[in-house]
Amino acid sequence: MGLGKSCSMTALIANDSKDSRRAIHIMDWVLFAPYIQHYWSFLSLSGRTSSGIRHRASKRVQDVTQLHGCNVVITTYQTVEYEWRRSVGTMTPFLFSVQWRRIILDEAHYVRDRSTNTSKAICFLQADSRSAVTGIPLQNRLGDLAIMFQCLRVFPYYDPKRFECDIIQVWKTGLSGVAVDRLKRLLLCILLRRAKGNVELPLRVDTVLTLQFNNEEFAHYTAIEGRVVNAIDAALTNGKVVSQGTYLSVLQQINELWLICNLGIHRRKASLNRLPKSQLGTGDSFAAQKALDALVTAGYLLCSRCSLNQDAIEVEDTLSTELSGNAPSVQLHQCLRMICSSCVQRHVRLSCGHQSPCPRAPVFPFFSKLSPSASSPSNADRVGRH
Repeated sequence: MGLGKSCSMTALIANDSKDSRRAIHIMDWVLFAPYIQHYWSFLSLSGRTSSGIRHRASKRVQDVTQLHGCNVVITTYQTVEYEWRRSVGTMTPFLFSVQWRRIILDEAHYVRDRSTNTSKAICFLQADSRSAVTGIPLQNRLGDLAIMFQCLRVFPYYDPKRFECDIIQVWKTGLSGVAVDRLKRLLLCILLRRAKGNVELPLRVDTVLTLQFNNEEFAHYTAIEGRVVNAIDAALTNGKVVSQGTYLSVLQQINELWLICNLGIHRRKASLNRLPKSQLGTGDSFAAQKALDALVTAGYLLCSRCSLNQDAIEVEDTLSTELSGNAPSVQLHQCLRMICSSCVQRHVRLSCGHQSPCPRAPVFPFFSKLSPSASSPSNADRVGRH
């Protein structure tokens, strides 16, 4: 953040000749209000961009004819997704009927999940030139780059199956060096990187503001804290190895304390009880997902078959599940032992290793697609932050 990525793209738009066709700048709605205040004045400095238009909420353009004399359209991912969804089976909205001169995707990591309507909508836009601006092009999986190539129409890797075949599958077969070399050569052709050392930035000033709980929040926090302390004391005084069930319960409740500090009493309705093992034993993916989220938060995630750590599993995650729409192949047992997708695909024995194999349930390794988790608050919780 703060390295001038968005400003560089704005300057690129301003450098286009007056005869160029229109550009569209897409950003998240959170950035829209503060950014738009300075956007037009910045563009007007070049003297080349005569006019622009906001396309959002009540100010949405209804017809292409309204763009006469307009050089730049600035809108949000949410608006693009809404119009794409609305266009199914009806008249095509103007965003998708225009051949844009260029498309700028600001904070492009918002489209890293190809299963979302937002990603599908962005890929459906037509343009001569495409640029994606992000500080985190690769966040969790190689699949994050694959969808970026698809949005940018990078030949031949705009086809996710080709990316899967040439890079991800090569990595999974053990030729990680070959896969990395291919990825480096590909990124050298399309990536412009600005490191902090390349920009003269003022010294950062951190201001710490200490906030106090009100009486209601303090009582809620103290009640949960007491349960955590009692659980830890009980585990330590028994003189036995802490079971994975107890370990998970303590992790969940410590994570809950952190969320209370962020969200206050908005987290009051969250369930703080330890997950009953019977839930995992009946193939309940919701309960299994919540358990896995707690393990991921603590960094306690090893495949019980191949002993791959969390980072290896992240990179190894394949696009084939996303493309086919099949259920996730990662399995979590009732005893909290996990089997990674590679071992499942290689048909390795899926038993947890106990004499009487524990039941298991399918889970997503890194994103809670089934339900909001303790480590990933729901939308209602997020509202409480602001």
